[in-house]
Amino acid sequence: MANNRTVVGVDVGGTFTDVFFLNETDGSCNVAKVPSTRRDQSVGIRDGIAQRFDNLSEVSLIIHGTTVGTNALLERKGAKTGIITTSGFRDVIEMRRRDRPETWGLWGMFEPVVSRDLRLEVNERVLADGTIHTVVNETEVVEAATTANITLSSDLQNGDTIDFLSNNEQCHQQRTKGKNGPTLHDQ
Repeated sequence: MANNRTVVGVDVGGTFTDVFFLNETDGSCNVAKVPSTRRDQSVGIRDGIAQRFDNLSEVSLIIHGTTVGTNALLERKGAKTGIITTSGFRDVIEMRRRDRPETWGLWGMFEPVVSRDLRLEVNERVLADGTIHTVVNETEVVEAATTANITLSSDLQNGDTIDFLSNNEQCHQQRTKGKNGPTLHDQ
C-alpha cells in the first residue's frame, strides 16, 4: 500500500463531516462519516481521515469544502458584516433578479446579506482599462469606518470589508488596506 496515492475529499457539515477517499492507482473509493466538531472543525477532519490512514504519507491531495459557511449565510448566523464600497454601488448586492416572482418586477423576497445601514460609500473609480478616474480619498474611508463604528459599535465583529466594485486592479483596496481595521475593531 506504500505506492498508493489517495485523494481525500472532505465536506464539513453542521452535524457530520463526510470524507471521500479516491485511490488514484486503482480507482477504488471509500467513504467515512464522523461527527463534526464545532469548537474546532479540524478535529472532525482529522478523525475522518484517521478512519483510513494513520498518517498522511499516502495522501496526494486533500480537497476541503464546507456547508457550515453556506448554512451560516442562509440562516443569517454569521458575523455582522459592514461594507465600504464605491459611491453609487451601495445597493448592488440588493439588486437581484433570482428571487423576484416576476422577471421584470422590482420587488422580491430577498434579504441582503449586508443590511443597507451597514453599506457605506466612498468616492473612487478605476476604469475597466485600469486607469484611475477618481483617486480614493483615504480620509473618506476612515470617516466611513468611523461612522460605522459609531452607528454599530457592538454589532460589527470581524466581517467587515472594503469592496470597490468598479475596481479591476485592486489598487484602491491595497491603498486603503488597514485604514479601517483599527477604526472598526477597536471597541
